[in-house]
Amino acid sequence: MARTEAIQLVLKAATQVPLDCARACAEAIELSRCAANKGNLGVISDAGAAVMAGYSGLKSAALNVYINTGSLKDRQFAEAKLAELETILKAVDDTVVEDIYQLVKTKL
Repeated sequence: MARTEAIQLVLKAATQVPLDCARACAEAIELSRCAANKGNLGVISDAGAAVMAGYSGLKSAALNVYINTGSLKDRQFAEAKLAELETILKAVDDTVVEDIYQLVKTKL
């Protein structure tokens, strides 16, 4: 395998890993909503910490997807991964995060 091909294979994996992380962070954000709605009031601040940590992880993972897809020569793969990422980001926007944070805050 040529060096360039090997680099491209590694870049594909380096794109998939943060995309999987972004998906997991989005799930954690949704679970934090559940915890904020139904959680024990004695530890409700944990739901707020979870939503903020999840959002930070999501945005950080997105940056890694963006940088890695920019170096991929397989544009079809890159565009597909970017589309997946954009779907995740649209589902978890600033409003969703702020709503969960404010919900937690009202219970403190």
